[in-house]
Amino acid sequence: MTEMPHILMVDDDQDICALVADFLGAQGYRVTMAGDGIAMRQALAADVADRRLHAGGGAGRAALLQAHARLAEC
Repeated sequence: MTEMPHILMVDDDQDICALVADFLGAQGYRVTMAGDGIAMRQALAADVADRRLHAGGGAGRAALLQAHARLAEC
């Protein structure tokens, strides 16, 4: 089974997010919406935790955690 490409969309305009998410979903993307930086960090943390469970080795998990740490600094 192939995993759908995943997009994290961050914008405080819920109407625009919903419109774009519907379009992207119809194109085969999985979309997570976040209305602010706090929600963005929560979504990233949840995604990293999920990927850690599915990652095959320690190197993959380490790379994901490093990427998350760099994003958290933003």
